[in-house]
Amino acid sequence: MQISTFINFLFLAGTAQAAAFQKLRRADIGGAVNVQAGAGFNIGNLPDLGYPFGQGAPRKPNLGQTPEDQAALQRRPSDAITEVKPAQGRVQNAVSSVSPTTTSASPAATSAVPAADYIAAALNHHNIHRRNHSAPDVTWSADLAKSAKTMANSCKFAHNLTPGGGGYGQNLAAYGSTNTNIRVQNPTIYLARGITNQWYNSEFSAFRPSYYGLATPSLTNFAAWGHFLQVVWKGSTQVGCATSFCGPNTVFTGNYVSWFTVCNYKAQGNFEGEYGLNIGSPLGRPGLTAP
Repeated sequence: MQISTFINFLFLAGTAQAAAFQKLRRADIGGAVNVQAGAGFNIGNLPDLGYPFGQGAPRKPNLGQTPEDQAALQRRPSDAITEVKPAQGRVQNAVSSVSPTTTSASPAATSAVPAADYIAAALNHHNIHRRNHSAPDVTWSADLAKSAKTMANSCKFAHNLTPGGGGYGQNLAAYGSTNTNIRVQNPTIYLARGITNQWYNSEFSAFRPSYYGLATPSLTNFAAWGHFLQVVWKGSTQVGCATSFCGPNTVFTGNYVSWFTVCNYKAQGNFEGEYGLNIGSPLGRPGLTAP
């Protein structure tokens, strides 16, 4: 039986940050755990918790404290802690997002050069959701796509803001499987799943209605909705994405191959004190799901 795991991984750069795992949330696209012979094993989101910091001392990450934490750490790439220099006078909250799959041969990363349909899908899946929150459409940035391509082709599931000089927000998603046939599939499929199913649909309802309009909403459950906010952040007007196929023992350990997606955003989102201006209440417009 092939094994597929879905985990979301989003990176939002900012002040010194630490990431830690919570218990598995069995609330991904399909809901509860679902096992079907030959169809894979789906689990809920496994967020990389980015603790928001103010001016005080950073909280220490709480890794591996429970059996659930230990299991979580074994299911994901190892980049538990990320340190980033703070933005000029602003505090940017940090969350993370992931997704895995496997193959026998160990192919190197394929080209992440976006085709026309890939660019169209990236813009469509972002802008449909953004319009529902009164955010302007994002446009495609070749520079952001180039830096995303460098990241995707590295097949290293860890945030890297150095390509292209940095200064952008970053979302990561990976889909892993034991099914070797995923290598021949269109990478646009996995791009769409990352943007729509994982970053938006699975987190939209976690952002409470009472949070809209607040300069800084309660950040207690930030990991449950931080990825969604970067997608619809009004101040982010450019995006560039890339998706590459990666072999075993790269994005995921063991015999997992994967499609690794990176989306970079300018300007960066999720800054404290700026949520009210950048996150619009939903208008109830028709949404979409990715196959």
